[in-house]
Amino acid sequence: MDYLPSGELSILGDQRKLTHREWIWVWLKVKHDGLKLPPDQFDTPTMRAEMAKHFDESPLLRIELSDQLRPQMHDIDLEWISDDDDEQLSWIRNHLDDAKLKHERLARRRSPGISHIYTEVIWSRRDAVIAAIDYWDEALTAKELVVEGLRIGWDEHIQRERKFRWFTKENELEQCDLTWAWLRKNKPHLTTGQRPFTTRADVQDFFDAIELSDDEEKFIINTIKLRWSQRKHREKMVGKKQCNLILSNAALKSLDKFANQKNLSRSQFIEILLHEEAERSRGIKK
Repeated sequence: MDYLPSGELSILGDQRKLTHREWIWVWLKVKHDGLKLPPDQFDTPTMRAEMAKHFDESPLLRIELSDQLRPQMHDIDLEWISDDDDEQLSWIRNHLDDAKLKHERLARRRSPGISHIYTEVIWSRRDAVIAAIDYWDEALTAKELVVEGLRIGWDEHIQRERKFRWFTKENELEQCDLTWAWLRKNKPHLTTGQRPFTTRADVQDFFDAIELSDDEEKFIINTIKLRWSQRKHREKMVGKKQCNLILSNAALKSLDKFANQKNLSRSQFIEILLHEEAERSRGIKK
């Protein structure tokens, strides 16, 4: 028999076309049935031909999957899931399994795990997350509730994260040390039984876990942020001393004009002029 590549769902006994997500679902099901399907051949004529052949050799599997294929969540309800935000995709992966277990405990039922999907659907992290949702053997309404809960949770996570945007990768450990030191000195009761922070995530988790009013949390974070800014300002001022100059309005206007032309501050422009004058003086002496 000639197994021609086909985008039709006819391999499951229907004539409508498979969506991209349905192809992934079927691909996973057939793969788990024992057919070796390399991930790098996903959605290729070779893959489709192999799957069509497998269904002809396993007609009962075709019937079984036709019965199992359920309506999936609408794409629009999954648009919030990014295809290039690794932080978000990792967050969803970490929280999806927990949300699934909580739902199943309440419903007093268990379904097969879905975490293995992430190591099988390797061509796209977004496809892997959505495939795990689609593969979850649960009613559509339950999935919609869980995914909406994840969306709300991610939005709240982003709001919390904005408070710590002043943390930078190159200064993260120093900023964590400053935050821990300030809390130990000014709010020691909050640090009892806690470990010093080593990452921004540790700091976020700490503030997520303690019960503070919005005003108190904002005061603490803004105070520590101000301390950090003051520290960096003092470091920049090493070897420098403030000097007040009295200039005429005309001189100030000229200074601003020349400094703006070179995209410099007043002090930077004056310092460059002094440096150039010093170089010129050394040249004359030679």
